[in-house]
Amino acid sequence: AAKPFIEYQLQRDVAYLFGMNRMLFEVETNYQHIQVYAHRYFGHVLVIDGSLQITERDEVNYHEMTAHVPMNYIPDAKKVLVIGGGDAGALLRLLEHKNVEAA
Repeated sequence: AAKPFIEYQLQRDVAYLFGMNRMLFEVETNYQHIQVYAHRYFGHVLVIDGSLQITERDEVNYHEMTAHVPMNYIPDAKKVLVIGGGDAGALLRLLEHKNVEAA
């Protein structure tokens, strides 16, 4: 069987093509088409409505910035609210801060 490919359009004239090892999960809801693939280098890859969202290998780069930068401006925050955060990566990074009691 042929490997599935996912194309990620970065700019009008720049795109990445990912050859996935296999599909791990797929579901169609009333709102979106969700797929999770396995990739040899990137690990698990989340695709929503045909658009690559995040990979296991690079998720930390994104979540480090969304969590730690704001926490440096409010270093004594005890309660934090995450809106969205579907993969819980930002939440995991926020909970690394010892002062956070509730999220």
